[in-house]
Amino acid sequence: MNAQIAEYHDFFLAGAGVAGALIGLLFVALSVSQERIKSRDGVLHRVRAAAALTAFTNIVVICLLGLIPGQDLGAVSAAVGSAGIFFLVGAGLSLRRARWSWALVRDLGFLLALAAVFTLQIVTGYHLDNGSHRAENLQRTGTLVVICGLLGIARVWELMGAPP
Repeated sequence: MNAQIAEYHDFFLAGAGVAGALIGLLFVALSVSQERIKSRDGVLHRVRAAAALTAFTNIVVICLLGLIPGQDLGAVSAAVGSAGIFFLVGAGLSLRRARWSWALVRDLGFLLALAAVFTLQIVTGYHLDNGSHRAENLQRTGTLVVICGLLGIARVWELMGAPP
């Protein structure tokens, strides 16, 4: 394992565990709010749930693969960020069916914030592959993982009907 990546072993281990727990809690939250998902505004709730799952899955994949000795974290980061961008395109297309509301505007803003995180993740992954400023880019990757977690928690909070 690269010495610089080895310094992040405990971070990746904790990140994978936390994200796994959050994914489990997301499924519990979805199971108790099925009426909201099937309601007239259900598309917003489905997109919120999918956004949270995407953010948490991003964390799990980066953290688990970061634990594998010899793993190319740059390629992983870029691939997972690209998958996130594809999700965002699909989510944006799904939101076309939603009726206009401030909640929709808020959800679009959230998707744009997530797009910024995924874009930075792709760029950071590219720089990790090139070996330029490796320590700085590993730190940036860790920061983006934390931001994904916070964004995912915010989505689950709104999914449960709590005030934004």
